[in-house]
Amino acid sequence: MTDLVKIDDEVITTEDFVKLLRFTGAFDGLLEDIIKDKLTVHAAKKAGIKVTVQKDAADTFWDNTWGVAPFTFSSWGYRSFFTQWLQSFVSYNAQETRWNDSSQKKASRLVYKAAATADPVKRKSLAVAAQQLHWDDGGYIIPYFKQTLDGANKRVQGLVPHVFPALSWYRFWNYWLS
Repeated sequence: MTDLVKIDDEVITTEDFVKLLRFTGAFDGLLEDIIKDKLTVHAAKKAGIKVTVQKDAADTFWDNTWGVAPFTFSSWGYRSFFTQWLQSFVSYNAQETRWNDSSQKKASRLVYKAAATADPVKRKSLAVAAQQLHWDDGGYIIPYFKQTLDGANKRVQGLVPHVFPALSWYRFWNYWLS
């Protein structure tokens, strides 16, 4: 046990600090960030790409880093494939990947067709074809996928499905118990 901070006669140890991180929920997020960074670096290394993780302040990232640095990464939450696609390759965001050739146009047509298809087998087939074009020719690197699970007791009312998971994008002000 190591002392981290001493204020007068009170000592905060590493054990106290970890307990506080766990109690506040910050421990899991911090650990998850470390694991994501390491997974990204190791996956790139296996592909022969050297990646150095540099953390930039959230309040300056979009102005000073994104679109300026040769390669950037940010978490887009837990968007589904269709939502991610629509937000990534629409005209107002096309500069992000600069993927604007015939493959992108064909993939976009497949995505729009898939999103409008009720048959889950056909929808999956169209999405797979679009993802393959993106894999072969696209501009995003997706180093990992995070699994999430939402759940609520049937007494919880006001919970409306949302295109983003995470309990309707955490709109808790709309929920109540019956």
